[in-house]
Amino acid sequence: MSPGAFPASIKLFQNCIDDSHFQSLMAGFEALDFRHNPRPELREFQIFQYILEEGLHRQAAITGAVSSRFHAKSLVGGAALIRWVSQTPDKDVYVVNPWPQWPYAVFNTHARAGIIHGDMTFNRKCQAVLDRAGVTLNYLEPGRQHNRNHGMSSYWFGSAAFWEGFMNDVVHPVTRLSKHELGDELHAFLYSPLEYYGQAVHRPGALPFLLERATNLYIAKALPL
Repeated sequence: MSPGAFPASIKLFQNCIDDSHFQSLMAGFEALDFRHNPRPELREFQIFQYILEEGLHRQAAITGAVSSRFHAKSLVGGAALIRWVSQTPDKDVYVVNPWPQWPYAVFNTHARAGIIHGDMTFNRKCQAVLDRAGVTLNYLEPGRQHNRNHGMSSYWFGSAAFWEGFMNDVVHPVTRLSKHELGDELHAFLYSPLEYYGQAVHRPGALPFLLERATNLYIAKALPL
């Protein structure tokens, strides 16, 4: 592959769900207009579904879609991201972890979930949701996390194969569970506003937090290091 060829096949989207996001577009990123925001309870996972449905993940070798806070949280810009991917080609997924200090503080981030969300049954309920969705991930015993297998966000950039595998193996089975399939307790757990220290116009339930951690488990299981 000739120098400069691979960067052209990296497509970086910045999720724009508010008019102001277009005024602060991160360098190297393309605006993805999602101001209609039909299912705010899904947060970025509704955008991932849109990208898959529209085939946007097939327009480049590596595609990613992140919030307008990506640079502020990770301190990684578009140029640095493109350079990193270009210098380490032929990977199915690239993960940027904005909290590399956490593995030094806890055995794994699942241990903190009950405290963060004010529900000490949080992990048990997450496992129950995954079980009902037929997703074979061990949410209760993720093992020791370190800086080679920890990524507590949706800041990943993947190939078309990764996009399709992850969405079809994890995201769709969970988000397509009906209230009847979940039962009242788990449905309320996923969709009723959940305690969380972050600020949000639309305060979500547990669903996006479950899927963020499940993303990490999926990557660690599929691509062991």
